[in-house]
Amino acid sequence: MADPLSRLRRLPTVLAEDFEALHPFTRLMRWVALAIPANTGFRLRTALVRAAGWNVHRSTIFSRVPFWSGSGPIRTRLTVGADCYVNVGCHFELNDHITIGDGVSIGHDVLILTSSHRIGPSEHRAGDATTAPVTIGSGAWIGARSVLLPGVSVGEGAIVSAGSVVNTDVAADSVVAGVPATVAVRRLAGGRRKSAK
Repeated sequence: MADPLSRLRRLPTVLAEDFEALHPFTRLMRWVALAIPANTGFRLRTALVRAAGWNVHRSTIFSRVPFWSGSGPIRTRLTVGADCYVNVGCHFELNDHITIGDGVSIGHDVLILTSSHRIGPSEHRAGDATTAPVTIGSGAWIGARSVLLPGVSVGEGAIVSAGSVVNTDVAADSVVAGVPATVAVRRLAGGRRKSAK
């Protein structure tokens, strides 16, 4: 059993670990942006998000500020391109990078995860934590209440149907749907890219 003095010495480390994800400035700017009613003040909301240090193009708009979570420098782990639209109720978990291309539409309540766990022993199945980036290609449409799991890449011009759980990469100009998401349409008409042979 540790003596009281060693516990006291460890206290700053424990407090730092416990409050690392607090991000006070990020939370303050989010609260200010939340004062703007949903579906109004789009450009003002984007300006506040950018003023808080997020790498978001000025032409992107948010119906409501997403909930951001993660440990460490989360603002450096998000890149959002031009002319994107992010609807209400989204959650971006930023323990690794999320990169969103130009012209992406993200529906209501979309959850993007960048961390998970290795499978542990039967006494504790959620083993060591792992992280992996998520990439959404330009022109993609992520339907309402979809979940993107760590390490997936959604190709340019792809559609993730509402309510889907994406656990593998999505090809460009395709449509995926379901839990887990599977290919519903292999190649949408009007795709800009050549099909793979």
